[in-house]
Amino acid sequence: MSIFQIKELWSTNVGSKEEFDKNSICIGNVDNSDSRENKIIVGSFEGILRVYKPQADSFSISDMLLEKNMGSGILQVDVGRFSFTCDISLAILHSRKLVVGQITSTDTFSNFKVLYEHAFDRNAYNFISGGFGKSQKQVVCVQSVDGALFFYEHEMLLFQIQLPDFLIPGPLLYAQNIDSLIITNTNLELECYRFQSLQAYTNNNIAAQKAAQQNEQNKSRLEPDWICNIGEQAHHLVYHYNKISKRHDVVVVGEQTYFILQETDGKIRYQRRLEYTPSCIKTYHLPGNNKDIYENDDRNGAAIAAQAVQNQHDSPCFSIIMGSFSHYLMVYKDVQLVWTAKTQTAPIYVNVAKIGNMEGLIITLSDNGWLQVVYLGTDTPTQNVQISDPAQEMNYQQMEYEHQKILARIRNQEDEKQVEPEEKITITPQLSSFIEATGEYIDDPKNQLTRNEQGRIIRMSMKLQLQLPPNVFAETTNFKFESINFSGRQTPPVIKVHIYPLKNCFPTETKVTLTATYQQVSQNQEGSGQLRTSISEIQMPLSFFVTIGLPGAAKEPTDFKINLILNKQTSSAVSLFEDVIESLQAREMCTNKKQISFIYHNQVPVSLLVSKDDLKIRLQSPDFSSLWFILNELIRRLNDLLNGDGELEITFSDAIPLNELFQVIDEHSGYRQEIAKLKKVLEDRSYQFRIIQKRLLNRFKDKNPSPLNNLDFLLNHTYVQIIDTGSQIDQLHQQQKQSSLKLSAAIEIILVLLKIRFKMNEDEYHILRMHLSPYVDDESEQGWEDVTNAAMTNLLKTCLAKGGKGNSNISQTTNQIKTLQDASKLRQHITLVCDRISKGGKIEY
Repeated sequence: MSIFQIKELWSTNVGSKEEFDKNSICIGNVDNSDSRENKIIVGSFEGILRVYKPQADSFSISDMLLEKNMGSGILQVDVGRFSFTCDISLAILHSRKLVVGQITSTDTFSNFKVLYEHAFDRNAYNFISGGFGKSQKQVVCVQSVDGALFFYEHEMLLFQIQLPDFLIPGPLLYAQNIDSLIITNTNLELECYRFQSLQAYTNNNIAAQKAAQQNEQNKSRLEPDWICNIGEQAHHLVYHYNKISKRHDVVVVGEQTYFILQETDGKIRYQRRLEYTPSCIKTYHLPGNNKDIYENDDRNGAAIAAQAVQNQHDSPCFSIIMGSFSHYLMVYKDVQLVWTAKTQTAPIYVNVAKIGNMEGLIITLSDNGWLQVVYLGTDTPTQNVQISDPAQEMNYQQMEYEHQKILARIRNQEDEKQVEPEEKITITPQLSSFIEATGEYIDDPKNQLTRNEQGRIIRMSMKLQLQLPPNVFAETTNFKFESINFSGRQTPPVIKVHIYPLKNCFPTETKVTLTATYQQVSQNQEGSGQLRTSISEIQMPLSFFVTIGLPGAAKEPTDFKINLILNKQTSSAVSLFEDVIESLQAREMCTNKKQISFIYHNQVPVSLLVSKDDLKIRLQSPDFSSLWFILNELIRRLNDLLNGDGELEITFSDAIPLNELFQVIDEHSGYRQEIAKLKKVLEDRSYQFRIIQKRLLNRFKDKNPSPLNNLDFLLNHTYVQIIDTGSQIDQLHQQQKQSSLKLSAAIEIILVLLKIRFKMNEDEYHILRMHLSPYVDDESEQGWEDVTNAAMTNLLKTCLAKGGKGNSNISQTTNQIKTLQDASKLRQHITLVCDRISKGGKIEY
C-alpha cells in the first residue's frame, strides 16, 4: 500500500446503483443560509436530487438536508443567480426541460420549490451560465445533443440557434472577458463564437430563425472567431483567471494531453503530454506572490512572473489538481508534479472549497456515487523495506539472464496470435427418464469434461452456472469446484442437478443454459493461464411442463379458441404428441385420438382438437396466454412432420384476438401504476420519517429538552406505514412478474397469428417482433408500455405511414419516450399497426 493516500474527512455513498458524471455535482450556499456555508448538491441520472452539509468526521443522517425524486434523469446541476426571487438558486437540467428552483432550510427540514422551468423540443446535453452580452442577469445557455443552443434570461427565452456541421455534443465554456462561447467539434477542434455574432445571426427573432432553417440555400453560414486544432477529443474545458499574467486562460483536457490556450486568438500557449488518462481537473492559485511558479537552478520565479505580465511565458504559472482513471490525484505546481495521492475510486469530479470552517478541502465524486471530502497526507509504512547488503557482490550474468527472460515474456504477451490451450472442457447435458408420471419430474444434466489426449493428470478449477426459465426452479444453480482431477483413463465427472417446474405459473420458455468457467490449476493450488468459458444449451421437453388430463377438461363458456387450417392432412392428435403420452404413461387418458387435454402445473387446461378431415386444428383454454406454449409446440411438430417438401401452409382466417391482448396489457399496466403510487407513498413516508428523526435528535441533544409531544408515537406509526407499504410493493412485484409472463405469451400468440394470417416473410416478422417485443422488462425505469408505444408510433410514421414509406422520414421520429398514464394510446396504436398490415402494408426498412 502506498504511503501517499488521501486522508478522508467525510464520505458517503450517494444512492444505490445510481450513476453520475462530472456535471452531476456543484458546491455553493444553495439554501442562502446566514452562515454562508457551502453545501454539496448532487443529482443522479436516475433523477434523485440530494443536498449535503458535512458537519462531522463521518456521515450521519442529519448531514443530508434534502432528498427528492425529480421524476426524470438529472443531467446537470449548478447554483447561481438565476432568479430575482432569491440570491442563490439551483438550476437542474433534465433531458427535455430546465428547472430553476429555490431550496429553503430550517433546523429540522429543507424544501425545494420550483421557481420556473423551460421545456425543450429536443434532448438536452449540458448547459453553461454567465453574463452573456454584458447582461446584469445570469443567462443560461443549454446545448442539445444535435447542436442547438438555447439562451435563457431568467424566465424568458432570448433566442435559439443551430450550430453548423454539428455531430456530437461536448463540453461548453463561456469566456466572460471576450463575451464568447467556446465549444468542441468532431474535427478535434475548438471553436470560439462571440455572443454578439450568435445573436445577430438570429436577428433577435426566433420565428425568423425557424423560417431560415427551412430554407437552407438562402441561409448565411455562421463562422467562428477562431479555431484551434488540438488533435484529440476535448473532455474538460476550464476558464481560469491567471493572477500572475493578469489574463484569462482556456485550459483544455483531452484524452492524453492538456493544453492552455489564449482566449483572444486560440493559440496554444502550453501543452503537456500525460502518462495517464485524465478524469477531472481543478485549477487554482496558492496564496502569496509567485507561489505557483516552480523554481530551480534554471527557473527564476521573478523572471518568469515578469515574462507572464508581458505574455511571453511558456508555462502555466498556476496550480492544478488532476484526477485519473487509475485512481490517483496528481497535484501540479506550474510545470512540476509535486504530489500524488491514491484514491479509493476513479474521481470524475474534483474541486477545492471551504466546508464548514475548514479552507482548502478537496471534494471528489466517482461515477458510482462515492462522495468524499478529503485532504492530502501520508501514512507511515507498515513494513520496513529490505535493502540488500552493499557488501554483497552483484551477479551480472544472473541479472542479464533474468532480463532476457522478462523480455521474452513481454514479446509473447504482445503476440497477436492467441494460443489456445490443449486442455478444454465441454459440457454434454443429458436428460434422465422421468421416475414417475405423477408430476415429480427430475432433470439430470451430465456435464462431461474431455480428457487430455496425452493422458496426463490435469487439475481444473471450475464454476458451473445454470440459467433457468422463469417457470423452472432448482435448489442450486451455481457450483464451484476448486480442483477436479483428470487423467487419461479417468471417467469424466458427472454433476447431477435436480430441477422442478413451478406450480404458480405456466411455461413460456424451455431453454436451460449451462455455463462453465474454468482454469487450469498448478501444483501450488493456484490458477494458471487464462480463464476459459464453455456454454451448452438444452431444451426441456413438453412432458416436463404438462400432464395429460381427461378429454373435455377445457369445455367452458369462457374458452379462448384458436383455429388453424392446413393444406395437408395431419395425423391424429395422439400421434402428434406420441412421445409426450409415452413419457407420461398416459395412454389410458387418450381414448379419443382426435383430442388431447394438456394440464399445466398451475391446473390450467389446454385442449387440442383435430377435425374429422384432419385439416383443421383447434386450441382452446380458459386462459388466453396459456395457449402460447402448446401453439408453439404444435406448429413446430407440424413443420417437422408435414413440411419436408416445403409445401405445408398453415392459415388462420379468424380475426386477430386483439381484445384478449388488451386485457392482459391493462392488467400489467394496472400493476405498474399501482406500484408507482405506492412508491410515491413510500417516498413521502420516508421523508416524514427522516424529519421526525431529526426533531427527536435535536430534542435529545438539547440540555433542557422540551416534551416529545407524541413524536415517539408518530415515529413508530410512520415506521409501521413504511414497512406495510414496502410489503405491499413486494406483493405487487410478484403479481406483476406473473402478469409479465402472461403478457409475453399473449404477444407471442399475436405475432404468430399475424405472421400466419398475412403471410409475412421472416424479415417482416423479425422487424415486427423487434417493435412489438415479447420481452417484458419490469426492472427498467421505462416500462414495456412506454417503449412499445414509441415503437408502434415509429412504425406508423415510417414504413406503415399512410403515404407509404417514400413519404416517411425516419430522422423526424426522434421524440422522447414518454411515460403513459394509461394504455389507451398503446391499444390504439397496436390496432392501427395491425389494420395497416391487414391492408397490405409492408414492414421493411
